[in-house]
This record gives sequence, structure tokens and C-alpha cells, in this order.
Amino acid sequence: MREVGLSFKYCEPCGKTGAWVLYVNMQPGAGFQAHLHEGTGEFFTTKRELIYDVGRARVGTYGFEPVFAEHFSARCEVEKEFLDIGHGSVTC
Repeated sequence: MREVGLSFKYCEPCGKTGAWVLYVNMQPGAGFQAHLHEGTGEFFTTKRELIYDVGRARVGTYGFEPVFAEHFSARCEVEKEFLDIGHGSVTC
């Protein structure tokens, strides 16, 4: 998958749980559109900082997102990378 300023490395999903993993690279100014997590999610920031509607995730941040967590904006000002672990669908 490739969008302007975003690249994703999709790792093989777990055949038992359905969990999926993305390694995400965001270039300066890149962002995500509004979305809803229909399952839980986790992330770990490995490079710099993500700015989103509920705060900032600096390098080394672990975050947990409950079922039906909704985000209206997420962006970065400098190149950023993070690991995203999903346990269900994400819809826009």
C-alpha cells in the first residue's frame, strides 16, 4: 500500500487470532484520514513523533486503543515510524 507521504510494510497476520502488524513510515506533513478501530489496537513509536487528536506519541511511546476508538486527525511534522498492531478492522 502506498499513499502520498506514507508507506506500509505488512507483516504476515496471525492465523489463530487474526491480529495483523504494519510497520508505518510517514514523511513530513503526511497524515491519516479520520478512521474508526472496530477492534483493539496497539502501537509503538520507533522514530520521532506522531501528532493526533488526543495528544502526541513521542519515540518510545506504547499506546493501546480500545474497541471503537475513533481518530479525526493524525499527522507528523518530521519523518516518523511506528509499529501498528491491529486486532480487527479499521474503517474510514
